[in-house]
Amino acid sequence: MQLGRKVRFWFLASLWILLTIAISCRLLYLATYQRGFLMDQSKARVERQMVINAKRGRILDRNGEILAMSKPAYDLWTVPKALLEDKQGCHELARHLRLSTQQLRERLTKNQQRDFFFLARNIDTSVANAIKDSDIKSVHSTPSFARFYPGGMASAAMVGIINSDGHGIEGMEYSYESILSGKNGVAKFVINPFGETVESIQRQESVPGDDVSLTIDRSVQYLTYEALKEGVEQTSAKAAHGVVLDVASGDIIAATSYPSFNPDTIKQQRPGKDSMRQRTFTDLFEPGSTFKPITMAYILENIPGVRAQRIQTAPGTLVLGENMVRDVRNHGMLELNDVLTKSSNIAMAKLLLQKPDGFIMWLKNRYHIDEKAQLPFPGLPKGSVITKSAISQFELATLSFGYGVSMSPVQLGQLYLSIANGGYWQPLSLVKSPKVDKGSQHRVMRAETAKEIRAMLHRATKQAGTAWRARVGGIDVAGKTGTTHVYDQGRYWDDRHIASFAGFAPLSDPRYVVVIVVEEPDEKFRYGGQAAAPIFSKIVFSSHFISSNDDMKSSKNLKQ
Repeated sequence: MQLGRKVRFWFLASLWILLTIAISCRLLYLATYQRGFLMDQSKARVERQMVINAKRGRILDRNGEILAMSKPAYDLWTVPKALLEDKQGCHELARHLRLSTQQLRERLTKNQQRDFFFLARNIDTSVANAIKDSDIKSVHSTPSFARFYPGGMASAAMVGIINSDGHGIEGMEYSYESILSGKNGVAKFVINPFGETVESIQRQESVPGDDVSLTIDRSVQYLTYEALKEGVEQTSAKAAHGVVLDVASGDIIAATSYPSFNPDTIKQQRPGKDSMRQRTFTDLFEPGSTFKPITMAYILENIPGVRAQRIQTAPGTLVLGENMVRDVRNHGMLELNDVLTKSSNIAMAKLLLQKPDGFIMWLKNRYHIDEKAQLPFPGLPKGSVITKSAISQFELATLSFGYGVSMSPVQLGQLYLSIANGGYWQPLSLVKSPKVDKGSQHRVMRAETAKEIRAMLHRATKQAGTAWRARVGGIDVAGKTGTTHVYDQGRYWDDRHIASFAGFAPLSDPRYVVVIVVEEPDEKFRYGGQAAAPIFSKIVFSSHFISSNDDMKSSKNLKQ
């Protein structure tokens, strides 16, 4: 009996000793080899890390006017399980967030396994303060920033937008993300099982982003947008696009389209993709007769004795192989100076076909037709020009008046800069600061050629020309209309047109180049002189008025 007790005693004692040794070894193993893993697991259960959003830099126009800025806001977050237990808190919060209590509880239930859940992002300060005053213990707020766009719909596609995390996803917001975004900070803290903050461990403040200044003039941008809007409404067009360039510097003063979208209400709006694109930069079109002045520059500089020629355009048609070139009407015999005034396709075709070899390479080498516009903007396409190994006479003929070549409105504007500034290729600018290398000027046509073409384009805006509706009271202007058939689904459509106008003003000392493109106006407004030229006139008048006021202010400041 006594022996049995001893056996049981030593058995249990040995078992206890072995168990103690095993547990000690396990603890030693965990404390040494598993220490890092266990510490991480412990921290994961009680420590939380929150991003402190950096204030995003502003986007400004050339005069320091604000196009995009950040204003104080708040992000609301909670531990879903804790908030679900507070029925009164759920009801009160739902009222502030303009949700039904059931909607809020469904969202919380769906995410109840999470220790951190955003209830709302970038809410207005007044709403956040009202929720704080409601004293809902399981709801927490973190300072944030909401993006606000004073540039409105006129600048929406240019400036772009950000996503819910504050990162640029369109336009200049995307292109200059690294400069505008700054550097986020971080806050680390300890929470209890109810999700309440117990202790702050670490806090690193955010660094705000830098501003970006564009060459855009907010006032001219707005007036351009309003003129396009009025033009679309008057002609029942699908859309319209406008570009205004500064002749001296190549600065883009305005670039906008109608219709557009409201960047401040984009979440509710859900606009179409077309209205969100900066279509003056990203969409290509065949320029039609607005391309004729460039062809004329080639003709003047490469065909000897051409200035003395008279071109027969009767009977208003020209047969080339199995195809036919037509004029709107029979212009008969034309002097060279009248070709652009009357916008004769036949005359342009006959002139170019006297020396077609080298024309396409001339376009590529001098005007970079098949390249992208050199601008810091996302999604820019390459222009194009017909490059088949065997190009027919008809294809060359249509190229002379702007078919078989495609470009964006801003690229067409850049071509017209070379006529307005005396024959130089002028690199374009979209950003004033930070400074970017925009390349250098180089001559693409002789100064005398540019002068001759300016005179021809001025004649086109006279009563006998196709562009007389582009005239501006008190200001001599020059420009060219264009009308092309829409190319879609592999063919040209007889009843769908693109009406355009490109020109500059004032004639004696050009300050602005303006390009207008109107998509699919009503048939009775299908010509560029009807749909696009009046928009040009309004923009030039408004821009001239603004620039005159700016010059007066500058002179007063100098005197002071």
